[in-house]
Amino acid sequence: MMFKRILIVFLMIASVLVPSACGTKDPAELISFSLYALQFDKPNQFRMYIDYVNHSKGRAIEQAELTLEGDFAETEAQDGKAVIRLFEEEGIEEGAHNHEHFQELKLRLSDTPYTAYLSKVYFTDGSVWENTEKKGARTATVWEGNSTKQSPLRLMEANFYRQYEGAKDIEFNLDYLNTSKTEAIKGIIFEIRGKNAGGSPCLKSDGSEAIITYPVFPEYPVVAESSNGEYHYTINSYGTAGLENSALFEIRTLRVLCDSGVIYDTSDSTPVQSVMLGKKGYEFSADNKLKSVEKLIDSLEKEFAKYDMEAKDPLIHIREHDFVLLRYPDFDIRAELDENNDVIFDSASFACYYLQSDYLNTDTKQDILDRIDNIFRCVFCTLIKDVPYETMLDAVNQYLEDDSDTITLGDQSLPVTMDGGLIYDENGSLLLNIIAGCGNGMDYNPAISLLWAKNTIY
Repeated sequence: MMFKRILIVFLMIASVLVPSACGTKDPAELISFSLYALQFDKPNQFRMYIDYVNHSKGRAIEQAELTLEGDFAETEAQDGKAVIRLFEEEGIEEGAHNHEHFQELKLRLSDTPYTAYLSKVYFTDGSVWENTEKKGARTATVWEGNSTKQSPLRLMEANFYRQYEGAKDIEFNLDYLNTSKTEAIKGIIFEIRGKNAGGSPCLKSDGSEAIITYPVFPEYPVVAESSNGEYHYTINSYGTAGLENSALFEIRTLRVLCDSGVIYDTSDSTPVQSVMLGKKGYEFSADNKLKSVEKLIDSLEKEFAKYDMEAKDPLIHIREHDFVLLRYPDFDIRAELDENNDVIFDSASFACYYLQSDYLNTDTKQDILDRIDNIFRCVFCTLIKDVPYETMLDAVNQYLEDDSDTITLGDQSLPVTMDGGLIYDENGSLLLNIIAGCGNGMDYNPAISLLWAKNTIY
């Protein structure tokens, strides 16, 4: 009788000290799971991002087993299951997350969904938790977005070219910005399409549209609030099927992978256009939020009107704290921005584009030359304000008359740098490309430093 009383008391005490399974957390929980392709030229290699946490009391996790279920073509995945061992040399303490988030997979995956769950967790005290009920299972598709928020990646510039005439590889340069304040970018999938000189989409041999998906994994993650360090990429000849004769390229992002494991779906992003051996492609926006740029556009419109030239509603590309590019139908104007995003009125640069056939035509050549001279007057007199307007205008007129290398302002001389060449437009027509810069920081070759156009024909 006494033994039963003692047993009852013991069970009552135990019921107080041991929490009920109802409402308690499992010893470990899979928080996030994502899948993505490893390399562009190795489509059968994949990686996954996993984030799990140790909920147990007073025990550290030394390793775990993650079971992946889905459609596999590899022999090591039996009955649609693959068990992946996750080793944690440093151990995962109570309340902490795993240290090794990214895991390489030697399995061939399809575009079907895969389910992952922690099937076993091994603790440093020798205990093991087995998850036979597949608790906390998560599902993902390769490169499927898992965030509804706006991607931190901003594709700023793109330029497509060939290293030399007849080259089969397609080269391109990209400039993109990570606008996040906390996340680093570890991977991107770009989509590339092409149009021929007639404006029609480029097609593959089977008649379908030629579309290339191009994953990029930077050697070093693009950290928060910075631009990419690697900018040059190549589409090898075997991967260009259908785009060989493209005159106009369109590139946009489809997915953006951050170091947090978040994959942003950016398939609705606006593409940047770039002409092969032509104008460089920029991200343009009609939404100008900078008052200083708005004032500059108004000033330029009024200045051009003095010469019966229209300069309204340009396409606007802004790189904050750096520069603004204004693209008009036949010329571009660049102005520098300070740390407050105000226009710096001590330098000016522009590029203009005219059909070579019009330039060679005696009926239109002089009109083009006069127009270029007026662009000199309007741009330099508007953007270089540390000299009185009338003084600057007289100096520019004298410069144009003398065909000199400098603009002379009394004892002061402002060097003018110029370059030119032939590029293509989106219709495959040859354009005469004239580039000029003057003022502070413009004593270099603007064609290279300002990147109006890359790899011109000559």
